[in-house]
Amino acid sequence: MLGMQGRQVARGGAQRGFALGQVRSVGDALRLAENVLLAGGQRQARRNAWASVCENRRYAADREHGAA
Repeated sequence: MLGMQGRQVARGGAQRGFALGQVRSVGDALRLAENVLLAGGQRQARRNAWASVCENRRYAADREHGAA
């Protein structure tokens, strides 16, 4: 994936401004690896959270109809 300045950027690293070849410390390397490895997990967590919101709304609507 290309970064803002045309350099190759690792997936997930673009949010924090990491470009391949510009990792200057162990901490930067660990953050870059974390971004790449957890990107799919974060998407799944968001999907799960939204599914829970929708389920809670359905439950609340059913309660409201049952109380009337």
